[in-house]
Amino acid sequence: MNFSEFANFVLKSIASYKTSATSTRLQKFSFESHYSCLLALDGRVDYMLNFALQNKVQELKLRSRYKGKKHIFDRNYKPLQYMYRFPEAIFSAGQIISLDLRGLRLEPPHITLSCPSIENFSLEDCHVLELIDEWTGQEWLHSCVLHNVEKLIVTRCNFRWNNARLCLDKLKSAVLKDCDIEAGEIEAPNLVWFEYWSYTTKVDRRTFSISSTSSLLNVKLLFNYDKYYPLDYPASEYLEKMEYFKRANTVPASSLTYPAVLV
Repeated sequence: MNFSEFANFVLKSIASYKTSATSTRLQKFSFESHYSCLLALDGRVDYMLNFALQNKVQELKLRSRYKGKKHIFDRNYKPLQYMYRFPEAIFSAGQIISLDLRGLRLEPPHITLSCPSIENFSLEDCHVLELIDEWTGQEWLHSCVLHNVEKLIVTRCNFRWNNARLCLDKLKSAVLKDCDIEAGEIEAPNLVWFEYWSYTTKVDRRTFSISSTSSLLNVKLLFNYDKYYPLDYPASEYLEKMEYFKRANTVPASSLTYPAVLV
């Protein structure tokens, strides 16, 4: 059975479900495939997603995989215009608790991020805020409704996020891995855990700020090994020179993870 045949089988199962008398809420919907399959399904993925939303799915995972060694942001390898665009209703579904997206295109301001129930939010290899100007990006961020997010994971996503401020009152854990964030600020008074991973060896003057209270107990900072930044280079001095991380309060030395080799 090839992928298209499998998709047709799923659609038949959905049709049978819709004709039955059951009204059970859908707990989880997960769809993962190579990006070429997403593009070739002629609306069938959209139909599945809409079915999940209509049945008040609580956990939604939509992942587009990429084969080969080239990075997703290599425009010569994967033109942005061919990335899958999914139903915008996902971002206004009030019942979704967990949202996991990979390899997708998000184009504000057409997408309104208004998911008041989301507690876990993960973005990986997604194009976000790239095709709009700085002012529009800030306005979009301010219009987002993510009041209940407790865990945020962002991996290899490019953001045009300049001097924007995001307030997440219930955020407890934030992980940023290899994200090209130029400048920004997160206000999270209940943040307990913060991780920042950087694979780049480029020295620049970027500033990224986390405003928190004394609740912040653990900070993990991992940088790619490079001959110009040996392992015995003090983390505090490294951060001071790079201006990668600034906070309003002092982090206990025992909670700070020093630069390490990333394999």
